[in-house]
Amino acid sequence: MKLVTDPKFVSMLQVVDLQLQVHLGCSQEERAAPQEVRVSLDLGFTESPPAESTDKLEQTICYAQLSEALKELVKCEEFCLVEKMARRFYETLKVNLPNSTFLRVRAHKAHPPVESLKGGVIYTCGDFLS
Repeated sequence: MKLVTDPKFVSMLQVVDLQLQVHLGCSQEERAAPQEVRVSLDLGFTESPPAESTDKLEQTICYAQLSEALKELVKCEEFCLVEKMARRFYETLKVNLPNSTFLRVRAHKAHPPVESLKGGVIYTCGDFLS
């Protein structure tokens, strides 16, 4: 997959800090209890969604549906690494988006078990970085 570093977007939808409980961690013990992961999505549009003028939900990307898809995913999967988790989030969402929509996923493991690491870790992947 080619990484687009300077797409020409006419608009963008951002979903910020969707809170999920995920079985995530290097060890089986860490994965045993779900832990907080916050997911943010950036959807870049190279063409304006028709909903800008029609005000109709069916003519844009429904962020409630995106959120539900990720909630369903984490109910049935566990992950050792934040990198793999973020990539699965991307793959799960990307297949249902129009080809002209670019997607970037930021996965924030809020409380990793690393002494003195207070801000967590964030992994970003997707069609574009900036």
